Amino acid sequence: MESLTNDSIFERPSNDSIDRLSSFAVCYVIMGILLILTNLPIVGAVLKHPVIRYRKEYLIFAGMASADLFAGTTTAIAGLYRIYLWHSDKTNDVVSRSACVFRTLALSIAAISLQALMLLMVSVDRLVAVAMPTHYHHLTHRFSASLILSAYLLTGALTVVGLAGALADDPDSMVPASCVGSATVARRFFDVWFNSRLAVSLLSVLIYCLVIFLFRRHSRALKHSRKTSTGTRKRWKRQTHVTVTVGIGCAFTFIFYVLPTISVICARHIGTANSIAPYAWLLNCFNAVLNLFIYMTRHDDMRAAVRAFLLCKKPQKSPAMRYKFRFTVR
Repeated sequence: MESLTNDSIFERPSNDSIDRLSSFAVCYVIMGILLILTNLPIVGAVLKHPVIRYRKEYLIFAGMASADLFAGTTTAIAGLYRIYLWHSDKTNDVVSRSACVFRTLALSIAAISLQALMLLMVSVDRLVAVAMPTHYHHLTHRFSASLILSAYLLTGALTVVGLAGALADDPDSMVPASCVGSATVARRFFDVWFNSRLAVSLLSVLIYCLVIFLFRRHSRALKHSRKTSTGTRKRWKRQTHVTVTVGIGCAFTFIFYVLPTISVICARHIGTANSIAPYAWLLNCFNAVLNLFIYMTRHDDMRAAVRAFLLCKKPQKSPAMRYKFRFTVR
């Protein structure tokens, strides 16, 4: 993403650093396209197939994929814009701060914020599922839709605040045409926003630690209970499968998203952020790419739906799809 690929995140970039950033723009485009190709099938499959679409768990998967899809689109746009500057020999040009805001910065703030918030919403969904399984069973797909909508509304609010922060510090002042976030917005605002994004992502991981604890406790209770109905056990088995899937994704988020971002912040204090930031960004993107393979490996119905979407065919019902999921439209 724009902020992570900046090899001088916490300093106003020099002309040399802008040249290096522009030469790295090809990676923006490649990773952006890869994010689009691996997340568009998830969103398309869920929206196209009604059985998948009305499952709360899969709808929240699609919400996460939509955030990564948006991030991929934003990354590709930023890369193409910097390639244009590079080939037009305009990498050392300057533009007004307000012009930068409406070129790439607004999309970058929105995409990065949305990714972090959707990670949090996925963990919240699993927390409700394991903490209140009976109540969660009676919730409809509208519950997942409300979580996704909340993430998008919060993203909109954060984007407005971000734009205000960018324009608050002399909007007519001149900044590098590459429109790197740390050079475009006020230093204080950029640091707060970057650290807040990390805090939200880390919070999603911490919530999932609580999910694991509650999940294990409830599983033990069901195992030793003789009064639990067969239907309850089947529902819990399905939730177990989804919880493990999200747990795998959460582990990858911690390894490839949270830790690299923390390393960039730590590198700031020892002066090595320039060499670490590009690799941290690549790991962030790799984390978003993994979701497609996790879902398709662990869920037969998702795999069938994605395959049908890619082949432009009507999904054939797998054994998992033959189960009639009950939901109530309220």
